[in-house]
Amino acid sequence: MTILFLESGTDATQGFEFFGAVFGSSSSSAQSKTGPRSVALTGSSSSINANVVMPSAGGRASFWTRQSLSAGNRMIFSLGGISGFGLATNASEVLYLADGLANNRATGVAFTPDTWMHIAIAYTYTNSTTNRFIVWMNGVIVINATNVTWSSSMPNSAYWFGESGTTQYFDDLYL
Repeated sequence: MTILFLESGTDATQGFEFFGAVFGSSSSSAQSKTGPRSVALTGSSSSINANVVMPSAGGRASFWTRQSLSAGNRMIFSLGGISGFGLATNASEVLYLADGLANNRATGVAFTPDTWMHIAIAYTYTNSTTNRFIVWMNGVIVINATNVTWSSSMPNSAYWFGESGTTQYFDDLYL
C-alpha cells in the first residue's frame, strides 16, 4: 500500500502547508502525543483536510486524538463528507460508525476525555453496498462492519479530521 499522507501534527513546520482546507485550526504546543506540537481544533466548525484523495478500492488511516468532554455529538474523522463514512462520538462519548445515511453503529466503547487515544482504520470498497470497515481504538477492534450502505459518490473523496464544538487535538496522521 502506498503512503498518501504523513504529517507529524505540525512538528516540522508549525504550519499547515501539507493540508488542504483548514478551518478553526492551529498548531499547538499545549498538547502533543509525540514531538512538541499537535493540530488543535477549537472552533464550532473546526476541521482539517489531508489534501489527498482516498483510494477507490480501500485504504488505511491511523492517528492519535485527544478529545475534550463534549455536550453533544462530534465528528472525529470522515471519508467522503456527508455521503460517506465517519467516526463520531455521541453525547455519552461513545464512538460510532456513521455511514451518511443515518445507519449508525455504536461501539459501546467510550472515549476517555482529555486522554490521547490511537485510532486505526482499514477499509475495502468494491461498490456502495459491498465493503468492509475495521476500526481499532488503542489496538482493540471496536468496529468490524461489512456491506455498509454508502452513496455512490463515495470513491475518490477526501479525508477530513474534526468538526466539533469542543477542543480536539490530532497528532501523527498517517494515510
